[in-house]
Amino acid sequence: VIEFEQQNVYSKLGLIADKVLGVLNIKVTDIQPVMEFGNYFNPEFLKGAFKYKEQIITVLDIKKIFSEDEISIINKTK
Repeated sequence: VIEFEQQNVYSKLGLIADKVLGVLNIKVTDIQPVMEFGNYFNPEFLKGAFKYKEQIITVLDIKKIFSEDEISIINKTK
């Protein structure tokens, strides 16, 4: 569940995933800016990335995926 705030109106939105490969517990301090991993990743929608067992895992910033217009639509459906 994600909570959005727009003009002092709070909304919650649940998301459904097609597939979950696993769940990891990581520290916020393990997340590095995407720029440290090169130009391969577009940092616009990402909080950052971290290394895990020889892989680079990106951390999605879910609140940046939705536009203000989309959040307004979510708020109106209450």
